[in-house]
Amino acid sequence: MIKKLFRSIIVALLAVESRAILRKYKPKIIAITGNLGKTSTKDAIYQALAPHLNLRRSEKSFNSEIGVPLSILGRPNVWGSAKGWVSNLLHGLGLILFREPYPEWLVLEVGADRVGDIKQLAKWLKPNIAVFTGVPAVPVHIEFFPTRDSLVKEKRFLLASVRSGGTIIVNHDDADTAELITWLKQHQGECTIISYGFNEGASFRASNDNYIYDTVGEGMDVPKGITFKFDHAGNSMPLSVAGIFGRQQIYPILAALAVGTVLKLNLVTLSQGLTEYEAPSGRGRLLKGEKGSLILDDSYNSSPLALEAALEALGAIKAGRRIAVLGDMMELGSQTIEAHRAVGKQVTKSVDFLITVGLRAKFIAEAAKEQPARPPTESGAGGGMSPDKIMSFDEVSAAATALEPLITAGDLILVKGSQSTRLEKLVLEIMADPTLAPNLLCRQEKEWEER
Repeated sequence: MIKKLFRSIIVALLAVESRAILRKYKPKIIAITGNLGKTSTKDAIYQALAPHLNLRRSEKSFNSEIGVPLSILGRPNVWGSAKGWVSNLLHGLGLILFREPYPEWLVLEVGADRVGDIKQLAKWLKPNIAVFTGVPAVPVHIEFFPTRDSLVKEKRFLLASVRSGGTIIVNHDDADTAELITWLKQHQGECTIISYGFNEGASFRASNDNYIYDTVGEGMDVPKGITFKFDHAGNSMPLSVAGIFGRQQIYPILAALAVGTVLKLNLVTLSQGLTEYEAPSGRGRLLKGEKGSLILDDSYNSSPLALEAALEALGAIKAGRRIAVLGDMMELGSQTIEAHRAVGKQVTKSVDFLITVGLRAKFIAEAAKEQPARPPTESGAGGGMSPDKIMSFDEVSAAATALEPLITAGDLILVKGSQSTRLEKLVLEIMADPTLAPNLLCRQEKEWEER
């Protein structure tokens, strides 16, 4: 009870200070919301704009009623430290009372765990540009929303709060895009609406996506990144980005190109800057694994659409054997069992070994065992998903212990699960150089290590 009261007081004070800071310094705001890819989109936008503007972005996934104000104040999350929160609030007070250097632009991630989260923020945030990444058919973080429609409605509060004359950028491939654009024209008639995606009609459209490789050793191809073509306003341009894999990683880059173009920045310069874009930790990064393997580290979080895309990437990248370590997908509410079983039906199409972690992920293994065997590949890898190639564990430590003896040179290992499964711990166990973990893996802060 005391902890809840303390949190409520902190949230209220942070909101008051944030509103005062925005009124005083009047930064322009780029806000990103949606149900997938918010952090990657925020980071890609920052990467594109940083050489040209004085701006600050949300740290990590600061997107809540606490995270957004902390980003405005430019302060860290101090978790349960009363002293730390007093320090943060004093810093905010200093910004209000004195004239301090402050960014001209803020790139803020805005999320929602419950009904009303974004509605409250939208009353005072008032972005100049809003990016909506979309809401898939089976959304994540829906556990505390009565329906998918109520989640979509919550996200729309941010779009409705965009300043007159501002710009709203939407994912053209989202199932609700046509309806959303109609709604925006009714409620935001004085805003410009543009879109990005792969489907015909997108203002910023990607196509011809493929993987690129480096050849090492005796003719061995090592995945390097992705290449694609994008079209905008009659202009067509190729773009290659090292270190990212899967179509889902292209969407943030398209959104960044769209934002940069709205700000009248040169499209060629923007695309050149984005060749250096790095996906956030735990979101599809390719890492060197032990015994000459490679790890597709997607351990930050998981949802049905994101996992489907990750498995498609795993199947498309050249590799010897493909191993998938999949954890629970959380906050799916009534869709939990069905969503996990759907993954089990998909996973056998491209995976040679499957390891699941968590009680919910056992439904992935259960459905995978029911699928017919897959014929061996030309290289001899695979041969279907016989029961001895499917293992389930409740704890990540047990899964890591079982995985290590299986690994051989040339293996590509996808690791993906929701935050609570803590699969970054498994990645740490199979990395070629664990000393690099603080810079490469997600959730490496002391507070997480103690959990």
